[in-house]
Amino acid sequence: MRGEFFGSGGGEELARMAKVPFFGAIPMEQDVRIGGDTGQPVVVSRPNSEAAKAFQAIAGQVAAASAWKRSPRRAPRPSV
Repeated sequence: MRGEFFGSGGGEELARMAKVPFFGAIPMEQDVRIGGDTGQPVVVSRPNSEAAKAFQAIAGQVAAASAWKRSPRRAPRPSV
């Protein structure tokens, strides 16, 4: 299950129209679906796969974009 199943560029275009950042795309790999079904994420089961690398890159970008800068006057960030 590889290839452009849904086409390409739609996410980037939607992000551009909404004026929000586009953080990336996840390749359609069967291991992503299997990991979702079994509860073992592809970043754990196959950390060197293209999908795992894409998830990690996107997570890093989201974390950087939403970084909380602590200051003595701010309340502690809630844990999730």
